[in-house]
Amino acid sequence: MSKESVAEDEELYIKVNSKGNSEEPFDGKKWDDGSGVQVRQICIWHGDLVYGIQVSYERNGTTFLSPRHGGTKGDFEQVS
Repeated sequence: MSKESVAEDEELYIKVNSKGNSEEPFDGKKWDDGSGVQVRQICIWHGDLVYGIQVSYERNGTTFLSPRHGGTKGDFEQVS
């Protein structure tokens, strides 16, 4: 299920559940890193779909990288 909202900057944001894998095998399992306190960076592999995502977190002054969820197909972008 997704939720749409308009932020103060008048941009439209859509929240979707973390689920799936567009590359074979299509396991569709939900995931939750569940260990981060503060997000530092989000790495996204994308095209027509989001193929993979990986998040850098900071906890107690230590930065660590989550497991990559999905694949590395498509273009690569980093959001800090």
